[in-house]
Amino acid sequence: MRTIFFLAFFQVFLCNSQNTDQQVSLFAIPNLTSTYIRYPSREASTSLDAVYHNPAGLSKLCEGLHFNVTNQFQFLTTDIYANYENLPNGEQYYKGGLKNYVYPSIYGAYKKNKIAYSFSFLIIGGGGGISYSNLPSAELPIADMTQLLRDGVFQYADKKYGFSPAYGNITGYKYDFNSKGLAYTPSFSFGITYEVNKVMSVFTGLRYVINNVSAKGSFKNLTINNPERGGDIDPKDYLENFYQTEQNNFDVLDKFIFGLSNDLFQAFDTDRDIDVKQIGHGVTPMMGLNLSYKDKLNFGMKVEFTTKLLLKTIVTDGKDGGIYEDG
Repeated sequence: MRTIFFLAFFQVFLCNSQNTDQQVSLFAIPNLTSTYIRYPSREASTSLDAVYHNPAGLSKLCEGLHFNVTNQFQFLTTDIYANYENLPNGEQYYKGGLKNYVYPSIYGAYKKNKIAYSFSFLIIGGGGGISYSNLPSAELPIADMTQLLRDGVFQYADKKYGFSPAYGNITGYKYDFNSKGLAYTPSFSFGITYEVNKVMSVFTGLRYVINNVSAKGSFKNLTINNPERGGDIDPKDYLENFYQTEQNNFDVLDKFIFGLSNDLFQAFDTDRDIDVKQIGHGVTPMMGLNLSYKDKLNFGMKVEFTTKLLLKTIVTDGKDGGIYEDG
């Protein structure tokens, strides 16, 4: 039983201190014109928004210069429900909000004879900023730690040594948390459309993508509460006080286990700040094909290849959250 307590402590600290590698997939979002909002089937478009949806269909434009600018306002509320036995009442609700007032789409095309030149500026990925005042990723480790202290270490010590008032009478925990994230991926595209004949036209082009992701937040002022032993107190101070006050009552093995657990706990920095940006860029080749029959039936096809982004991480004032590395 005592060995299990030590291993559990070691596991908690290991999981909260090690860095992890993450792989993220980024996908282009489709709602890049106001037309899409009211009519999302745009893949065979022959209007100006074909610059994005069906660039080979630009051969159907009338000759001359075409230009279009639109903007979208985005509002989103996210609701997260977590069911977990160590949470207060076994469940918790988390709420986040996104507001974005600038989300432009700019299209241009110039048609002359059988050739159309096109360009665009689009926010091809991301969706503005979102903020949270709490998240499961922040609370679940604290809930586990509180349960481990209350029902593991201190319950064992209280039962074996009869401490009164009991160290294990921990009623809850508090902490201050905030998280703000911003993600957007602007892009510039350039391409050429050629009308092979009245039925078929083809397209080739490139999209230059710039990826921007930033995160700011903090986790501070963690306390656990035991009304019988001083109310709210830093868990590191609580465990240190327990060990320093009661160590003379422990047998040799317990003294070693509780002492090592206390050392591990003191080494764990509960206050963390994060202020990180990740910036990168890449180029996407594109191809397209458009087939039409007597202006009554139109088929559009576009292929965008995988964009490889080389990201650089920028950590401000050493605020890496214990996760990221500058560079």
